[in-house]
This record gives sequence, structure tokens and C-alpha cells, in this order.
Amino acid sequence: MQLTDARAIAPSTTPTRPIQGMFEQIPWLRSLQIGNRTAGELLDEQLQFGLVRRPGAAGYAMIPQTAAAVRYLHTANGTRLNGIVDAMLGVASLRGARFEARGISLASDREGYALNSLMDGLDWGDSTLVGPFREALADPAKVPAFIETAQYAIKYLMARTSANFETWMNLSERTSAPLLAMAEGTAPESIDPAAATFSSTVIAHELEHSITPIDPASYSDASGKLTTAGWIEEGGAELLNERLAADQGIARALGMRWDPASRPKSYTGLITSVSRLLALAGVDVTTTTGARAASDILQGGAARRSPDRIVGAIAKHRDLDDGTRTELRRRLDAVGGDPAKVDEIQRWLDTT
Repeated sequence: MQLTDARAIAPSTTPTRPIQGMFEQIPWLRSLQIGNRTAGELLDEQLQFGLVRRPGAAGYAMIPQTAAAVRYLHTANGTRLNGIVDAMLGVASLRGARFEARGISLASDREGYALNSLMDGLDWGDSTLVGPFREALADPAKVPAFIETAQYAIKYLMARTSANFETWMNLSERTSAPLLAMAEGTAPESIDPAAATFSSTVIAHELEHSITPIDPASYSDASGKLTTAGWIEEGGAELLNERLAADQGIARALGMRWDPASRPKSYTGLITSVSRLLALAGVDVTTTTGARAASDILQGGAARRSPDRIVGAIAKHRDLDDGTRTELRRRLDAVGGDPAKVDEIQRWLDTT
């Protein structure tokens, strides 16, 4: 397909987001300061691609959303990057129809990552951003208040080093680096194994979120604290990443070397809590069969309903009556991701 301008693509085939046009056209968004540059300057440099399944064929078409992405896709590097993204997403696609990718942003520096993540947070409806943003759109007098809020978010995003997933997958410069190096012709096997392992692990974790996307209100409360569904989503994503070796699968699919000693550890307490809850349902996540059963429970529907699915699985395994099941659901909401509180639930169930 010949692509000369992302906006020339038929709306029915491109996942262009409304937020994209806003950052292109609204002066106070384009002038938003991120590091030493403006959002408008940064946006023109970003590699942002919508992803659309190719009809009747395997893989995804990458739909460029920015001027830089349009230029990049017309080069040999762009062709190689499309193959890399296809291989990467192919690992997640093995999980079946529940997986769906909408877009990917690859950053070459910290400011670009902050912009990509800010745009996605607004598109997602982040509770700390979307209210002031809507007010600013409706009333020019509210623009300064939104800019102040956005600067707090940018400061937070500039401190992150890995990736995030709201509606798109946004990769930091560290996570993007191996992919872009290969797109530019570096042999996969010559990529530093530590860098390859970090990137593969982070990408695999974020792809787990693409199987069960979660809305902002279900993910965290107004203070930013994770809800029950939120911490189960984070702990479950990393648990499944580990047990199903999705991260190793991505490294292998891309031809990069894997270094177990370099694998980043995150959400360890949440992983333990989710594992112990699943054990109460008779699921042994240390086995391949158990890990797949865990996937069915954690990802067998909307992320916001994962607490109910866990309670249902425990109730079925232990033949709990309705009253005990209701109390279990209440106790689960008090866990807050703390493994010790899961142990308290186990002791309660064992004596009920």
C-alpha cells in the first residue's frame, strides 16, 4: 500500500485517535513544554503507528500517524520494523482471539516517551488528566490549570524507563532501542543480551494488558491507588508473562539472545498474591497446564471483572455457599495486593 499521509487513509481502515488531531491542531497543546522542546516539535519526530489486522493474511499493517512515521515506513528500515512488530505481536496472537493490538509508539528519547504516554493517557481517560483537559477544551480560561496538571504528569512520565499500555503500547527509549537497532540493520544476535532481555520482558508484560484492557475507573481510584481489579491485572500480567515465557518467546521470535540473569523483576508482591489466590482455586501456576488455567481465569473476560472470576473459581473449587462467597468477595477487596492478607483469607476458608 502506498502511504503518503496518514490522514489520507480511509477512516474505516485506520485507528487514528481523536487525540492525534488535537495535538496537531490546538496551539496550546502543541506549545506544551516537555523537557527542552514543545509537544508539537516532539510529535513530528515520533514513530507512532496504528495497527490493523491484514484481511485474509497473517500479521498487522502499520498505519503511520505522524510525519516521522510516514517517512520511516517508506524506507528499508520501516519494512524491517513492520516485520519485527509482526513477529513480536505474533507471540501474543498465539493466545487466541482475546488478543488485539491497536497501536504502538517507539520513542528515541525520554521526552518522546513522555509525550506518547501523555497522549495515550488522555485518549484512555486517565482520571487525573481528563477532567482538566475537557474543561480546557471548553473554556480557554481553564487552559493554564490543565497545563499545570499536565506538567505534573510529564514529570512522572519522564521518570519511567520501561513502557505502559493504556489504549496503545508506548515503549520508552530503552525498550525501543533493540527494536530500532534491528530495524536499522543491526543483526539480532549482536544486540546486547541484557538490553534484549529487558526489552522483551517489558513488551511481553504490556502485551498481556492488551488481552484484557482496563478502563481508568476500574484500574485505580481518584488518589491513584490500584483497585482490586488493578492490582490483579498488574500482578496477573507479570505472572503469566513469567509462567508462559512470553518474554523468552519474543526474544526468540526476533532472533535476540536471552539472558535470564538480566530479566527485570517487577510486581513481585502482586505476583505472589495472585498466585496464592489461584492456588485457593486449585490452580498450580508452576505447571504449564496451571498457567493456562490461570490465563482463563484472569483473562477470560473484562479486566474489571477479574476479582469476580477469581472468587467464582475459588467458590467452585471449594464448594462455597452463597453467603461465604459474598464474604470472600468482601475480603478480597481488603487485600490490596498484600500476600499476607491472602494468607489470612486461606486461614479463614480452611476454618469455615
